[in-house]
Amino acid sequence: MKTLLFAYILLCFYSCHKNKKQPSEVIAKPVIIQDTFMRNLSYQMSIQDRKFNVPAGIVFDTIIKKIKNGKITQSVAIPRLTESNLIQAEKTLRKETMRASDRFLKDQVYDNDKDYNQKVKNGEIGMGPVMIYKDNMIINYCFQLSYSDNILVRPYNEYYSVTYDLIKNRVINTSVFFKIKSIDDSMELSSFILNGFNPPLRNEFNFTEIDFSMDDSVIYFFTDQYQLGIPFNYSCGIRKKYLNRFIKDEYK
Repeated sequence: MKTLLFAYILLCFYSCHKNKKQPSEVIAKPVIIQDTFMRNLSYQMSIQDRKFNVPAGIVFDTIIKKIKNGKITQSVAIPRLTESNLIQAEKTLRKETMRASDRFLKDQVYDNDKDYNQKVKNGEIGMGPVMIYKDNMIINYCFQLSYSDNILVRPYNEYYSVTYDLIKNRVINTSVFFKIKSIDDSMELSSFILNGFNPPLRNEFNFTEIDFSMDDSVIYFFTDQYQLGIPFNYSCGIRKKYLNRFIKDEYK
């Protein structure tokens, strides 16, 4: 009986020892996560609170106008490229930016809801940059668009980004910037981005449908309110070195 008891204790000890994580395993994961992701960015990525560096050769124009019989104020802060060799890029980026502002305006003033329009006494539509990036290859703007009025419980927010390839002189999208060779690549990158949100999300989504921006070392991703079925914006930054295999060589 004693022999059996000793054998059972020995077996338990061996099993626990075998399954116990080594110290390096325990501490490696949070260190990697901290190094990979930049979380809690939503409050930093608002028009009011965001502080960002403006590249040389960029100034801002502010467009303010009243719409809907003066009940709604539309305000747009739009970057302008001043370098003479970027005339085509400036023309294209301005056109794309104003198109986004007009689309948002049309979507958010409830043209098809006459009862709502009659109840609105004052409202504001705002559009301003939260990220601006420029190097020898690309220019990227990311804007926050917001709408609020006297009826809404909370402002409604969306992000919009536009990226211009200075070498090929054209606007590019997520599918062009990133090198996705298979469905597995797309799913892996989508999962990676979801893990960067705080708290991490498990929703299914297509990463090409969200807006992105960047700086020298980080790629930022932004979701709109309700885009993932949640009434809040989500944003995260992922260090470029962890995304290098997904980024096309020409944009590294």
